[in-house]
Amino acid sequence: MKESPTSPIDKETLFSAINTFRIGKTEQSFRRDIPPDYENKYIKLSRIDSANKKGGQSVIQGKQWSIIYEPKSSFVALHGWKALCDYYGDDIKITCVNRGILKGCQAIRFYHMSSNPTHSIIIDILNFIFYS
Repeated sequence: MKESPTSPIDKETLFSAINTFRIGKTEQSFRRDIPPDYENKYIKLSRIDSANKKGGQSVIQGKQWSIIYEPKSSFVALHGWKALCDYYGDDIKITCVNRGILKGCQAIRFYHMSSNPTHSIIIDILNFIFYS
């Protein structure tokens, strides 16, 4: 399924929604989700991971989200990506996946999260990046 929303979520609403996932303590967990179908001229979504890099049962903002995708074309010059980078600074990055079955893919990493992402927030983030 190709995603092409008629109107992506606005910046303030999206950032507020993302920030709700940064509230509270992080439970120790690792999760791999089969993502919803999402593909456009920039990416094909492969998997959504959520993991704690820091140890312990109750860490403040210790979770990392990974939106893993097969790259098709660079999107770092898009307004939506730049707006996310401006707001989140070092808490958002694109990295290469260097091992495992998704080796060769890339991932949008959100750091310092507190809870696991929902499919709807991931779709909102991607739509904001590509269609705002």
